[in-house]
Amino acid sequence: MLKNKKCFYIAVVVILAALAFYLYSAGKLPGYRNEDTSGVMSESSVVFAREISVETTYPVPGKEDVERYTMFLDEDGLIVDFKAEGVFDSSLNKKLGEFSEGLLLVIKGKKLSDLEEVDKIGTSTLTTDAFNASLSEFKSQL
Repeated sequence: MLKNKKCFYIAVVVILAALAFYLYSAGKLPGYRNEDTSGVMSESSVVFAREISVETTYPVPGKEDVERYTMFLDEDGLIVDFKAEGVFDSSLNKKLGEFSEGLLLVIKGKKLSDLEEVDKIGTSTLTTDAFNASLSEFKSQL
């Protein structure tokens, strides 16, 4: 009798482990985020109605940087995403990605028409100043 009970418990544990593994690999466990790497849609994909871009140039020590700022708006004119990238110098993109993330925390959900200058984002004083200077050009595209 004791041997049958042990076999029963082992079988239950094996079945539960197999079920948990299946749910984990299928991405159906609570708290498990299934990453979609197909490039079509992802967890960070945002639905937007309008895309507005501005290119700006500003001096930095020893050269001039040209950056493109792209703002994504929903149907109501609310900011849903933002992206900054270097136009000619892709080595800027890592720092600009960090700037974009920090800026998005400040501007997401606000109407572009109501947006005013933002305070310095992280350590990006020049980039923040360039973004603030481009606000009027963004608004002119509404």
